[in-house]
Amino acid sequence: MSTKLTKSLIQPNPITAARYQFNIYEKRVMYHLIAQLQREMRGEIDIPRSIFDDRYFDIPYSLIDSDQKNYKKVRDSLEEMRRKSFQIIRKENSWTGFGFINWFDLRDGIIKISLPPLIAPALLDISEGFTAFGAMIAATLQSVYSMRFYEWCCQFKDTGKWHTTPNEIRARLRLEDHKSYENYANLKAKVIDVAMKELHGLYEQGLSDVRFEVTETRAGRGRGGSVTKMVFTIYWKKKNEVIDAERNEDYLVIAHFLAQYYNANTADQKLFKDTVLRRCLDENRLEMAAKLVMIAKTKNNPAAYFRTALRDQTGIDSQAHKPSTEEKKAEWAAEKKVANRTVKMQKEGRSGETKIGDLFSQPVVPIGGHDAAADADLIVTARKLARTPKLSK
Repeated sequence: MSTKLTKSLIQPNPITAARYQFNIYEKRVMYHLIAQLQREMRGEIDIPRSIFDDRYFDIPYSLIDSDQKNYKKVRDSLEEMRRKSFQIIRKENSWTGFGFINWFDLRDGIIKISLPPLIAPALLDISEGFTAFGAMIAATLQSVYSMRFYEWCCQFKDTGKWHTTPNEIRARLRLEDHKSYENYANLKAKVIDVAMKELHGLYEQGLSDVRFEVTETRAGRGRGGSVTKMVFTIYWKKKNEVIDAERNEDYLVIAHFLAQYYNANTADQKLFKDTVLRRCLDENRLEMAAKLVMIAKTKNNPAAYFRTALRDQTGIDSQAHKPSTEEKKAEWAAEKKVANRTVKMQKEGRSGETKIGDLFSQPVVPIGGHDAAADADLIVTARKLARTPKLSK
C-alpha cells in the first residue's frame, strides 16, 4: 500500500478545534492516518481491516523520525497515543471521548498501527465543516504548535480573521494545568511566537501558503491589564506563489534535515536552505539529495558533508551575497519606511498588507487556495460513504 501524502488534507472542523496535546511525532502519525483514509475515499488504495472493522496502517518510520535516532521518543509517543483520551467537542453539552489507537508495532522500518472503529468516522465526518490545508507543509513543520496554528489559520483563511482568547488556546492545546502557561507572557513566547516565527519564515521562502499576526485586547487600564481577547490576522499566498510539486517522502527527509542542521539565522544558511529545496524540486534531484542526507547523518559533521557532497554531485550550492555599506543603508531606509507606513495605517484601522476578506466573527468553511474541483469530489465521496457508523451524539 502506498504511503505518500496527498497534496492537501481535508480535516473535519471538530478535529481541527479538538482539545488534545500531541507532540510532533504524534501529529505526524495523525497526518499520515488522515492522508491514507482520504486516499481510500478517493478509491486510490484499500486499507486492510479486521472482522471487527479495525483498520491497519503502514507508515515508514523515516517519515515520523527523519533522523532515525529518536526511537525511544517515537515509541513513547505511540504509547501515549494508545493510552491518551481524545475528545471531540461539538457543543457545550455534546462531546465524545475515546482512545486514539489500539496497538502499534515497528519492524523492518515500518510502523504498523491499528485504528479502532470509532476513530475513522471522526477523521472523515465533514458534516460540521472541514479545514483544507497543505499536507506536506504541515508535515514539514518542526514545532507541534506551528502545526496546530497552521491548521487554525487554514480554517479561517477565507475570512482572514480568527477571534479567540488565551484560555481557548490553552484549552485546545491542553495547557490549562501547566502553571508556566498561566502567565500570558509565557504562553505567547513559548507557543504563539514559536508558531508565528516558523510559519513566517516558511512563508517568506515560498514553502508555506499561510502566516499570521496577532493583536491583543487587554482588560483594565494602562499597559498592565491582562489579555482577554486576541485577533489573529491571516495572510496567504496564491497557489502559484508557493512551491507546488509532487512532494514525496524524499522531500520530507530533506526538509527535516535542512531545518535541523541549517537553522542558524544567517544569510548564508537561509539562502542555502532555500536554494536546496527549490533546485531539488526544479531539477528532479529529490531522490539523490535524500540519499545524501542519509549518508550525512552518519558523519561527524552532517551539515558540512551534505553541503560538500551536494555541490560535488549535483552542482547545487549557494553563496550568500554580502551587501555593501550603501546597500545596507538603503535596505534599512526601505524597512523603516515600510514600518512607518504600517504604523500609520494601523492607527487608521487599516493594514499595510493585503488581507483576505473582511472582519467576521463566525467561522466559514474554507476551500480557497486548494484545488476546488478535487476538494468537491472528495466531499461528494465522503458524504456517500456509509460503511462506518457515525459517532454517537
